[in-house]
Amino acid sequence: MRPHRDKKPAQVDPQQTIKPWEEYLHKEQVKAQKTAQRQERKPLHVSTTLPKLKRTRLSRLVKNTLIVLAVLLTVGASAGYFLTPFSRVREISVTGTNIAADQAVIDESGIRSGAGLVHLFLHRQDYTGRLLKRMPLLRSAAIDRVGINDIVLRVKEHPVVGYTVKNGIYYPILSTGVVLTAGQSKPVGNYPVYADFTSNQHIKLAVKVYASLATHVQGDISEIHDIGDKANPNRVMLYMNDQNKVIADLNTLKEKMAYYPAMKAQLKGAGIVDLEVGAYAVPKGSEKDTKNP
Repeated sequence: MRPHRDKKPAQVDPQQTIKPWEEYLHKEQVKAQKTAQRQERKPLHVSTTLPKLKRTRLSRLVKNTLIVLAVLLTVGASAGYFLTPFSRVREISVTGTNIAADQAVIDESGIRSGAGLVHLFLHRQDYTGRLLKRMPLLRSAAIDRVGINDIVLRVKEHPVVGYTVKNGIYYPILSTGVVLTAGQSKPVGNYPVYADFTSNQHIKLAVKVYASLATHVQGDISEIHDIGDKANPNRVMLYMNDQNKVIADLNTLKEKMAYYPAMKAQLKGAGIVDLEVGAYAVPKGSEKDTKNP
């Protein structure tokens, strides 16, 4: 007998295996292209597109109509507002005044009842600037609306630090050194009277020095007289509420007033405390006293 031999397995060609699949994919691709071409050639029916077109046009019409109505209503409301009394100033009030008269503030501001509110607030800086320029007493000013069409002028004044007197009329002096031209029959508050000052710069210096003093020292001074001369133009005489007089130099007044209580204690009555050069006190009626105002 011949020996049995195993048969070799048949070899499979890969090309023969893939070829049917490629043919299938090719057919499907051709079919898809033909379907797409038929759909492109297919005419659109009016019955399909007309409702969509109508809805689009209606939506745009409604949107445009609403925009036009909104504009018309805004314009109409604005026009109606300007025709009503609510668009104009009804009453004007003032807050923050201690010395200035409220009516004077209103007059100088240029604001009148019946003025347009919109114009007023668009130009409020012009009105407040005009007011501050015309009234040096005022430090700041603002315009606010109260309620529907009432106006309030909120102002702040420069502090008054004293008065000058002329023909029995007292004129306030501000912390800026400005002397107001509007006088009054009597002073208000516990402020000193500045007398015999002939220079604006000199009175500003005196005001600055006075403002630098301690509060209790300020309260003790009733009058400040300018007694300067060629030797010392900054020489002043202070009239105190305790009937004493103080001679001092404006340049050293602040530091030397610390000696006043001790000098005052040396006197047995009213007298003069000289702080101009050194520091000493003499009783009233002495030779030194008669040589001073």
